[in-house]
Amino acid sequence: MGITPRRSVITSDESVAWHKFSKSIQFENGRYVVAVPWQNERPSLPNKRPLADKRLESTARKLEKNPEIAEAYQKVIEEYLEKNYIYRAPLDEPKPVTEWLLPHSPVVRADWTTTKTRIGFDASAKFQGKSLNSEALPGPTDRTCSVF
Repeated sequence: MGITPRRSVITSDESVAWHKFSKSIQFENGRYVVAVPWQNERPSLPNKRPLADKRLESTARKLEKNPEIAEAYQKVIEEYLEKNYIYRAPLDEPKPVTEWLLPHSPVVRADWTTTKTRIGFDASAKFQGKSLNSEALPGPTDRTCSVF
C-alpha cells in the first residue's frame, strides 16, 4: 500500500498497533478496511448516545448562528454521502447491539486555500470514563511513517 515505518525504533504500543493493522487490512469493494487496534480485546464501550445528542444539538445551535459555515459543513456532509464514506441509515435498519458514536463539529481554517471547513471527529470525547482514543492503541504517527 505504500506505508513504511520511517524510523527503526518504535514504541511497543506502536509495534502492536502496526501488527494489528497489518493483520487486519483488507481491500473490499475498491476501499481499504482495517480494524481498530484495540489495546486488549474489543472493549465493551458504554452507549454514548446521550453525549453525542448533546454535542449535535450544540453544533446545530452554533451553525444556526453562522449560515456560511453551516452551508460549507452541509456540503462536506453531502460529499461524504456521494463518496459513500457515510450513508443514511434506513429507519428499518436493525440497531446494533452496541454502538459508539463519535461527536463531530466543523473545523474552520480560513487560512487554507482549499477546504476551509471540514468535519472534526472527537475520538477523545469521554463518556463514563472511556473514549475511543483511551481504548485504542496509538499507531505510528506521521513522524514515524512515510507514505509514498
